[in-house]
Amino acid sequence: MKRRFLKFISFMVMTGIIFYHVSCVLGYYDNIHSAAVFSQFYDMPSKTVDAVWIGASSVQEFIIPSVMFEETGITLYSLAVGNEPFMASEFLIRECEREQNPSVYLVDIRQLAYTTQDDTYVRRITDNSKWTVNRMKAIRYMLDNLKFYHPREYDAEIDYIFPFTKYHTRWGDLKPEDFGKDDNCFFGYFIKLNRQSFNETEVRSRFDAIPQEPSEENLKYLNDFLDFCDTLDKKVIFTRTPNCLDEDMFAQYNYMQELIEERGYEVWDLNRDTGEMGLDYTEDFADPMHTNVYGAQKVSKYAAVRLSKELGLPDHRNDSRYACYGTMQAKFLERLGEMESASTQEAGN
Repeated sequence: MKRRFLKFISFMVMTGIIFYHVSCVLGYYDNIHSAAVFSQFYDMPSKTVDAVWIGASSVQEFIIPSVMFEETGITLYSLAVGNEPFMASEFLIRECEREQNPSVYLVDIRQLAYTTQDDTYVRRITDNSKWTVNRMKAIRYMLDNLKFYHPREYDAEIDYIFPFTKYHTRWGDLKPEDFGKDDNCFFGYFIKLNRQSFNETEVRSRFDAIPQEPSEENLKYLNDFLDFCDTLDKKVIFTRTPNCLDEDMFAQYNYMQELIEERGYEVWDLNRDTGEMGLDYTEDFADPMHTNVYGAQKVSKYAAVRLSKELGLPDHRNDSRYACYGTMQAKFLERLGEMESASTQEAGN
């Protein structure tokens, strides 16, 4: 009887393991490396990340953690994906607290001027996260908000908890990225080479736009998150990464910055530091919202130095426990060289 019981337990454990991995693979797929952002985060050696930068593409396409490590030896992870809903920020910090316990969080506010109506942006996070109570709470919180502010027919909650119930037909379309094998993701960052030129004087003229109140929905998300930060025994810095957006967007960010500072939190408006970074508005942007890889390296180096100087984050460059950052920087430089060579050849044809 005891042997049969042990066999049953073993069978259930194996079934659970298979069930879990199938659920992880058969989830939402995108071309901006969302799965790798999370799989690489979960693969980081325990307690090796000193800082985490949370945000949407305003972080993912600006911050290169391995470049920051090479510059000052700080260990930062960019836990950011395109269109990442700001309402996911608390969940992501709770995930970091369990997995890494960093000393500081940087949280970008760019997405608070946009409306999250598409539940696929929620899936980019929840489908790629570990099965925890935290994940379940995040699904419920974000779905409840979507249904309240944007009433329509959404998938059943069970489909967010078990993604394969929605995506089980993807078997024939699975890619290496679905299994965590992504050579184009570098601790959250992915490379963009394209350039778009902007007039720096025109862009700077928008910086002091009269503050404009954002939507009721986004104000709720910001205030909810600030309430959470009040309970968090960690340093939280809000950021505004460089961009060339319209004046009304700067107006909303100015309003939110005032609100955040009134609550006692620091805001780094990196738009005002582009001169110190050496950011070239004619060469270093990919589009109005994002830097290309050359701009991202400048932003990353500046942020690394500032974090080291102002917060005293330690230099881990001579510690073998943090070797994964040096390895990732070598991969980043190799891939950048490959892409530059391909771009040069294409331009010559």
